[in-house]
Amino acid sequence: MKKMVYIRLLAAAILFVSLLTVFRYKTVNAYVPDRPYLESVSLAAVDASRIEWERVSGATAYQVYYRVNGGPYHWLRTTTSNAVVHKKIQGGSIYYYRVRALHGSTAGEFSSALPLVTLSRAKPSLTASVSGTQAIVRWKAIKYASGYAIYRKTSNGYKLVLTTKELYYKPAGLDIYTRYSIIVRPYRVENGKRFFGTAASVAVVTARTGYLTDMMSPYNSSQCNDHSEDLFYMGGDGYTHGFTLGYNSYAFYNLHARYKTLSLIIGIDDDDWQMDENRTVYFYGDGRLIRAITIKGNTMPKTYQISVMDVVQLKISTDQGGRYTGFAEIRVSK
Repeated sequence: MKKMVYIRLLAAAILFVSLLTVFRYKTVNAYVPDRPYLESVSLAAVDASRIEWERVSGATAYQVYYRVNGGPYHWLRTTTSNAVVHKKIQGGSIYYYRVRALHGSTAGEFSSALPLVTLSRAKPSLTASVSGTQAIVRWKAIKYASGYAIYRKTSNGYKLVLTTKELYYKPAGLDIYTRYSIIVRPYRVENGKRFFGTAASVAVVTARTGYLTDMMSPYNSSQCNDHSEDLFYMGGDGYTHGFTLGYNSYAFYNLHARYKTLSLIIGIDDDDWQMDENRTVYFYGDGRLIRAITIKGNTMPKTYQISVMDVVQLKISTDQGGRYTGFAEIRVSK
């Protein structure tokens, strides 16, 4: 009898200890970690993102999930760190990231989701059109691009000449009969940093003949009015691509010994051209007189051909007269 009581007491004790152990185990593992605060989601590279969050007290690990373009969430990684890098992300997409903390096998609530926009990997589709020495390069928009970097090839390689949000580029300072290589590279700005996408290139070839005033502006000039962007009159006819010089004025151009011939119309810049005023125009090549032309205000403007073979610096000047002398449709040829 006593033995039977002893056995029952022992069994009860064992059951009590077992229940206590289970209860304690469940109590410890029932701890639910707090919801993490997702600090930032940013580009680490054009094809990688970085996700950071604040650590949660009592958390033993964290689970990171993402979704793309509104699709379902996918598990990315479980980590003990408070930051991860997501590599090989696709371009031209919108990602959303969220994180939850773990305590053992118990998971807490997910954080609020943060978005990330990625630049498309597509190449800009470039087209170039040329008229004389004027060119324009156009391209189609790249998805989620903040802007475009324009590079032009020089003797020392490609050089950045412009960043723009426009979908075109008008290269300036082009020489006639010359090939120019231009690269357009889209980029996206994140946290003040540029992340570049895929570049595309195009060649621009200019004509054998071009307007002097399209290619370069006069310098060290006195009373020189550039009319290359508007209309001015000589002998009642309107012209663009030219300039006018006043009394005892002059204009310099650096031709760099690249051209052979200068073709231009010369006349008195006057709405009422029927005036008897004589004017002498001088053309100097590197300080040497090349040509002197006398014009009259009561004659119609004429076209002149002037040799500028091997001329580095061209100077054009006038001597006297109350009216401006006009130089229109000024072309240089190779």
